[in-house]
Amino acid sequence: MNRHNAGSALTGLTRSSSAKGLSRRLSRFRILEFLRRVDEATPSHLAQELGVSLPTVVRILADLEEE
Repeated sequence: MNRHNAGSALTGLTRSSSAKGLSRRLSRFRILEFLRRVDEATPSHLAQELGVSLPTVVRILADLEEE
């Protein structure tokens, strides 16, 4: 792999990481908005209603509890 290709691979990795971070922030926002509208919801219900994976919901809820 030459120097140019290595840089391209790193740039792709950074873009992928940025997209993942944006997706997670969007999921967090959607979870918070949903919880504001309902009295309570299980992680499974949140995942199903919002089309987010259950592990992502659980991770975001854990992060929110730590704040």
